[in-house]
Amino acid sequence: MRTVAAIDSWALLRSGIEMTMKQQGISTTVSVATLGEFVTRLTDRAGDRPPDFGVVGQLGDATQAAAVRRVAETGAKVVALASCSTPSALVELLTAGAFAVIGRGGDLAAAVASVSNGERYVAPDLLSTVFDPKVRVSRTPRFDLTHREQEVLAELVTGRSNVEISERLLIGTQTVKTHLSNIYDKLGVHHRTHAVRVAISHVLV
Repeated sequence: MRTVAAIDSWALLRSGIEMTMKQQGISTTVSVATLGEFVTRLTDRAGDRPPDFGVVGQLGDATQAAAVRRVAETGAKVVALASCSTPSALVELLTAGAFAVIGRGGDLAAAVASVSNGERYVAPDLLSTVFDPKVRVSRTPRFDLTHREQEVLAELVTGRSNVEISERLLIGTQTVKTHLSNIYDKLGVHHRTHAVRVAISHVLV
């Protein structure tokens, strides 16, 4: 049976996570309020298989990004329950290792279903909040990305790998690398994380 760790300072929310996961046939093996408790539980259960999923909310002893990073290090696919209000906050969670990001009242079942299929997931309502349509009127045209480059960049923002991008856009991995090289040149960056930051700050996707 697949398993999940529920990590949030609010006990009622952890109960909700456990109930939702049970409906998906996923057993909650760890339910803790702090990152420290999570690490302790892992140490105590050193011989056991780590959880398949980690649902990470707000904690009192660590930033959410730090918690996401630590849980992801165990091999668990992390769903972050976030209240992102800025692009940089969303990017921080994705680059920390979150496989999915949804609001604290978001559709956890949909996120887990996507993650189970190997797909990244960012809740549409969260994207619409972070990427305020009013900001789009100030979109900067100087980067001159082609339509395909914009598609590749949009996939990059969600945290997908080159292989995942190639599968979704039905193009070869070498073609993805070529597009990424062109994107980096046009954005004036040298790394995918920096490209994501530029894309979000300039609302390019």
